[in-house]
Amino acid sequence: MSEQPYSTSTDVAAGAGDDTHRRGLLEKSLTTRFGLRLHMALMLAAAFSVGFAGNFVMLRAGFATLPLRWVISYVIGYCVLFVAMRFWLASVGVRPFTHASASSALDGANSYGGPLYWPSGRGGSGSGFAGGGGRFGGGGASGSFDGSSSFVHASGGGLGDLFDGDDAGKLLILIAVVVAILAAFGGGIVFLIVAAPHLLVDVAFGAAIASGVAPGTKRAVADPQWEGSVWRATWKPALAMLLVLIVCALVFRHYFPGVPTLGAAFKSLH
Repeated sequence: MSEQPYSTSTDVAAGAGDDTHRRGLLEKSLTTRFGLRLHMALMLAAAFSVGFAGNFVMLRAGFATLPLRWVISYVIGYCVLFVAMRFWLASVGVRPFTHASASSALDGANSYGGPLYWPSGRGGSGSGFAGGGGRFGGGGASGSFDGSSSFVHASGGGLGDLFDGDDAGKLLILIAVVVAILAAFGGGIVFLIVAAPHLLVDVAFGAAIASGVAPGTKRAVADPQWEGSVWRATWKPALAMLLVLIVCALVFRHYFPGVPTLGAAFKSLH
Protein backbone atom coordinates (compact mmCIF):
# COMPACT_ATOMS: atom_id res chain seq x y z
CA MET A 1 0.00 0.00 0.00
CA SER A 2 2.81 2.40 0.82
CA GLU A 3 4.38 1.96 -2.63
CA GLN A 4 1.24 2.95 -4.56
CA PRO A 5 1.63 6.76 -4.30
CA TYR A 6 5.22 6.48 -5.46
CA SER A 7 4.23 4.28 -8.36
CA THR A 8 1.44 6.65 -9.38
CA SER A 9 3.68 9.70 -9.32
CA THR A 10 6.31 7.81 -11.29
CA ASP A 11 3.75 6.91 -13.96
CA VAL A 12 2.64 10.54 -14.23
CA ALA A 13 6.23 11.72 -14.59
CA ALA A 14 6.93 9.06 -17.21
CA GLY A 15 3.80 10.07 -19.12
CA ALA A 16 4.85 13.71 -19.08
CA GLY A 17 8.26 12.73 -20.39
CA ASP A 18 6.65 10.72 -23.18
CA ASP A 19 4.51 13.70 -24.12
CA THR A 20 7.53 16.00 -24.29
CA HIS A 21 9.41 13.55 -26.47
CA ARG A 22 6.46 13.00 -28.78
CA ARG A 23 5.71 16.70 -29.08
CA GLY A 24 9.32 17.28 -30.05
CA LEU A 25 9.12 14.66 -32.80
CA LEU A 26 5.81 16.05 -34.03
CA GLU A 27 7.12 19.59 -34.05
CA LYS A 28 10.09 18.56 -36.15
CA SER A 29 7.81 16.71 -38.56
CA LEU A 30 5.37 19.60 -39.03
CA THR A 31 7.96 22.33 -39.35
CA THR A 32 10.01 20.37 -41.90
CA ARG A 33 7.11 19.18 -44.04
CA PHE A 34 4.89 22.28 -44.04
CA GLY A 35 5.32 26.02 -44.38
CA LEU A 36 3.43 26.86 -41.20
CA ARG A 37 3.95 30.61 -41.48
CA LEU A 38 2.45 30.54 -44.97
CA HIS A 39 -0.45 28.45 -43.67
CA MET A 40 -1.12 30.99 -40.93
CA ALA A 41 -0.88 33.90 -43.36
CA LEU A 42 -3.45 32.27 -45.65
CA MET A 43 -5.83 31.60 -42.76
CA LEU A 44 -5.53 35.20 -41.56
CA ALA A 45 -6.07 36.46 -45.11
CA ALA A 46 -9.27 34.45 -45.32
CA ALA A 47 -10.45 35.79 -41.96
CA PHE A 48 -9.72 39.41 -42.87
CA SER A 49 -11.30 39.08 -46.30
CA VAL A 50 -14.57 37.70 -44.96
CA GLY A 51 -14.57 40.26 -42.13
CA PHE A 52 -14.10 43.14 -44.56
CA ALA A 53 -16.78 41.71 -46.84
CA GLY A 54 -19.20 41.42 -43.94
CA ASN A 55 -18.52 45.01 -42.94
CA PHE A 56 -19.08 46.19 -46.50
CA VAL A 57 -22.35 44.29 -46.84
CA MET A 58 -23.69 45.70 -43.56
CA LEU A 59 -22.71 49.20 -44.60
CA ARG A 60 -24.47 48.84 -47.95
CA ALA A 61 -27.52 47.44 -46.18
CA GLY A 62 -27.81 50.65 -44.18
CA PHE A 63 -26.27 49.45 -40.91
CA ALA A 64 -24.63 52.75 -40.00
CA THR A 65 -23.86 52.11 -36.30
CA LEU A 66 -20.09 51.94 -36.68
CA PRO A 67 -18.98 50.44 -33.32
CA LEU A 68 -21.45 47.57 -33.50
CA ARG A 69 -20.71 46.99 -37.18
CA TRP A 70 -16.98 46.78 -36.51
CA VAL A 71 -17.45 44.36 -33.63
CA ILE A 72 -19.75 42.12 -35.67
CA SER A 73 -17.24 42.13 -38.54
CA TYR A 74 -14.48 41.21 -36.13
CA VAL A 75 -16.48 38.32 -34.69
CA ILE A 76 -17.25 37.09 -38.20
CA GLY A 77 -13.55 37.16 -39.05
CA TYR A 78 -12.63 35.31 -35.88
CA CYS A 79 -15.19 32.61 -36.64
CA VAL A 80 -13.71 32.26 -40.11
CA LEU A 81 -10.29 31.77 -38.50
CA PHE A 82 -11.76 28.89 -36.48
CA VAL A 83 -13.17 27.34 -39.65
CA ALA A 84 -9.83 27.79 -41.43
CA MET A 85 -8.05 26.12 -38.49
CA ARG A 86 -10.47 23.19 -38.74
CA PHE A 87 -9.64 22.73 -42.42
CA TRP A 88 -5.95 23.03 -41.59
CA LEU A 89 -6.21 20.30 -38.94
CA ALA A 90 -7.87 18.06 -41.52
CA SER A 91 -5.28 18.87 -44.20
CA VAL A 92 -2.38 17.79 -41.99
CA GLY A 93 -4.24 14.65 -40.91
CA VAL A 94 -4.75 15.56 -37.26
CA ARG A 95 -8.52 15.80 -37.34
CA PRO A 96 -9.90 14.31 -40.60
CA PHE A 97 -13.48 15.12 -41.53
CA THR A 98 -14.27 11.44 -41.93
CA HIS A 99 -14.68 9.21 -38.89
CA ALA A 100 -12.66 6.34 -40.29
CA SER A 101 -10.38 4.89 -37.67
CA ALA A 102 -6.69 5.70 -37.99
CA SER A 103 -3.71 4.24 -36.20
CA SER A 104 -1.92 6.60 -33.87
CA ALA A 105 1.42 7.87 -35.07
CA LEU A 106 2.18 8.86 -31.50
CA ASP A 107 2.15 5.28 -30.23
CA GLY A 108 5.48 4.53 -31.87
CA ALA A 109 7.09 7.89 -31.12
CA ASN A 110 9.29 6.52 -28.35
CA SER A 111 11.03 4.07 -30.66
CA TYR A 112 11.02 6.09 -33.88
CA GLY A 113 13.45 8.92 -34.44
CA GLY A 114 12.36 10.08 -37.91
CA PRO A 115 9.43 12.12 -39.23
CA LEU A 116 5.97 11.04 -38.17
CA TYR A 117 3.34 10.46 -40.83
CA TRP A 118 -0.29 11.06 -40.07
CA PRO A 119 -3.27 9.91 -42.14
CA SER A 120 -4.26 12.83 -44.34
CA GLY A 121 -7.91 11.87 -44.75
CA ARG A 122 -7.41 11.90 -48.51
CA GLY A 123 -6.38 8.25 -48.77
CA GLY A 124 -3.14 6.75 -49.90
CA SER A 125 -0.60 9.08 -48.34
CA GLY A 126 0.07 10.69 -45.01
CA SER A 127 0.89 14.14 -43.79
CA GLY A 128 3.58 15.11 -41.35
CA PHE A 129 2.53 16.36 -37.97
CA ALA A 130 4.55 17.80 -35.17
CA GLY A 131 3.75 19.07 -31.72
CA GLY A 132 5.12 21.89 -29.69
CA GLY A 133 4.19 23.78 -26.59
CA GLY A 134 3.25 27.35 -26.34
CA ARG A 135 0.32 29.47 -25.60
CA PHE A 136 -0.77 32.56 -27.16
CA GLY A 137 -3.85 34.33 -27.88
CA GLY A 138 -4.71 34.36 -31.46
CA GLY A 139 -6.48 35.55 -33.73
CA GLY A 140 -9.10 36.70 -35.43
CA ALA A 141 -9.58 39.40 -38.00
CA SER A 142 -12.31 41.61 -39.27
CA GLY A 143 -13.05 44.31 -41.78
CA SER A 144 -12.81 47.33 -39.61
CA PHE A 145 -11.20 50.00 -41.71
CA ASP A 146 -14.13 51.29 -43.71
CA GLY A 147 -12.87 53.28 -46.62
CA SER A 148 -9.53 53.85 -44.92
CA SER A 149 -7.80 53.99 -48.31
CA SER A 150 -9.43 57.33 -48.85
CA PHE A 151 -7.65 58.63 -45.78
CA VAL A 152 -4.76 59.76 -47.94
CA HIS A 153 -7.05 61.52 -50.41
CA ALA A 154 -6.79 65.26 -50.40
CA SER A 155 -8.80 67.79 -52.33
CA GLY A 156 -9.21 71.47 -52.83
CA GLY A 157 -7.17 74.07 -51.01
CA GLY A 158 -4.31 72.05 -49.54
CA LEU A 159 -3.34 70.93 -46.05
CA GLY A 160 -3.71 74.36 -44.55
CA ASP A 161 -7.48 74.20 -44.88
CA LEU A 162 -7.58 71.02 -42.79
CA PHE A 163 -6.32 72.82 -39.71
CA ASP A 164 -8.92 75.57 -39.60
CA GLY A 165 -11.01 75.74 -36.41
CA ASP A 166 -11.86 72.41 -34.81
CA ASP A 167 -10.69 70.43 -37.80
CA ALA A 168 -7.12 70.30 -36.50
CA GLY A 169 -8.07 68.43 -33.35
CA LYS A 170 -10.44 66.11 -35.16
CA LEU A 171 -7.81 65.32 -37.77
CA LEU A 172 -5.31 64.37 -35.10
CA ILE A 173 -7.91 62.19 -33.38
CA LEU A 174 -8.76 60.51 -36.67
CA ILE A 175 -5.08 59.85 -37.35
CA ALA A 176 -4.66 58.44 -33.83
CA VAL A 177 -7.62 56.09 -34.35
CA VAL A 178 -6.25 54.82 -37.64
CA VAL A 179 -2.73 54.38 -36.24
CA ALA A 180 -4.04 52.54 -33.17
CA ILE A 181 -6.09 50.12 -35.26
CA LEU A 182 -3.27 49.50 -37.70
CA ALA A 183 -0.80 49.00 -34.87
CA ALA A 184 -3.05 46.56 -33.00
CA PHE A 185 -4.02 44.48 -36.02
CA GLY A 186 -0.62 44.73 -37.65
CA GLY A 187 1.08 43.66 -34.44
CA GLY A 188 -1.36 40.79 -33.99
CA ILE A 189 -0.86 39.58 -37.54
CA VAL A 190 2.93 39.75 -37.31
CA PHE A 191 2.88 37.91 -34.00
CA LEU A 192 0.64 35.14 -35.30
CA ILE A 193 2.69 34.64 -38.45
CA VAL A 194 6.08 34.73 -36.72
CA ALA A 195 4.92 32.39 -33.96
CA ALA A 196 2.98 30.11 -36.32
CA PRO A 197 5.46 27.18 -36.17
CA HIS A 198 5.07 27.14 -32.39
CA LEU A 199 1.38 27.94 -32.16
CA LEU A 200 -0.02 25.72 -34.89
CA VAL A 201 1.94 22.79 -33.51
CA ASP A 202 0.32 23.37 -30.14
CA VAL A 203 -3.14 23.54 -31.72
CA ALA A 204 -2.47 20.35 -33.66
CA PHE A 205 -1.10 18.41 -30.70
CA GLY A 206 -4.02 19.40 -28.47
CA ALA A 207 -6.53 18.54 -31.19
CA ALA A 208 -4.85 15.16 -31.72
CA ILE A 209 -5.23 14.27 -28.06
CA ALA A 210 -8.80 15.58 -27.90
CA SER A 211 -9.85 13.63 -30.99
CA GLY A 212 -8.36 10.37 -29.78
CA VAL A 213 -5.81 10.24 -32.58
CA ALA A 214 -3.16 10.03 -29.86
CA PRO A 215 -4.58 7.52 -27.38
CA GLY A 216 -1.16 6.68 -25.99
CA THR A 217 -0.61 10.19 -24.69
CA LYS A 218 -0.90 10.53 -20.95
CA ARG A 219 -1.59 14.26 -20.66
CA ALA A 220 -5.11 15.14 -19.61
CA VAL A 221 -7.01 17.69 -21.66
CA ALA A 222 -9.72 19.75 -20.00
CA ASP A 223 -11.63 20.53 -23.21
CA PRO A 224 -12.42 17.42 -25.24
CA GLN A 225 -13.19 19.30 -28.45
CA TRP A 226 -10.79 20.56 -31.13
CA GLU A 227 -12.23 24.05 -30.70
CA GLY A 228 -10.64 24.15 -27.26
CA SER A 229 -7.16 23.85 -28.74
CA VAL A 230 -7.82 26.70 -31.18
CA TRP A 231 -9.37 28.88 -28.47
CA ARG A 232 -6.50 28.36 -26.05
CA ALA A 233 -4.03 29.28 -28.76
CA THR A 234 -5.78 32.43 -30.00
CA TRP A 235 -7.89 34.12 -27.33
CA LYS A 236 -5.26 36.48 -25.90
CA PRO A 237 -4.27 38.35 -29.06
CA ALA A 238 -7.87 38.17 -30.28
CA LEU A 239 -9.09 39.86 -27.10
CA ALA A 240 -6.35 42.50 -27.25
CA MET A 241 -7.26 43.43 -30.83
CA LEU A 242 -10.97 43.47 -29.99
CA LEU A 243 -10.45 45.84 -27.05
CA VAL A 244 -8.42 48.25 -29.18
CA LEU A 245 -11.09 48.09 -31.89
CA ILE A 246 -13.91 48.86 -29.43
CA VAL A 247 -12.06 51.80 -27.85
CA CYS A 248 -11.23 53.25 -31.26
CA ALA A 249 -14.81 52.80 -32.45
CA LEU A 250 -16.22 54.59 -29.39
CA VAL A 251 -13.74 57.45 -29.75
CA PHE A 252 -14.59 57.75 -33.43
CA ARG A 253 -18.32 57.82 -32.74
CA HIS A 254 -17.86 60.49 -30.06
CA TYR A 255 -15.97 62.91 -32.31
CA PHE A 256 -17.71 61.97 -35.58
CA PRO A 257 -21.31 61.18 -34.65
CA GLY A 258 -23.35 59.78 -37.50
CA VAL A 259 -20.33 59.36 -39.81
CA PRO A 260 -20.37 55.77 -41.13
CA THR A 261 -16.75 55.28 -42.22
CA LEU A 262 -13.22 56.54 -41.66
CA GLY A 263 -13.08 57.80 -45.23
CA ALA A 264 -16.27 59.79 -44.78
CA ALA A 265 -14.88 61.30 -41.57
CA PHE A 266 -11.76 62.51 -43.36
CA LYS A 267 -13.80 64.02 -46.18
CA SER A 268 -15.97 65.84 -43.65
CA LEU A 269 -12.91 67.78 -42.50
CA HIS A 270 -12.50 69.50 -45.85
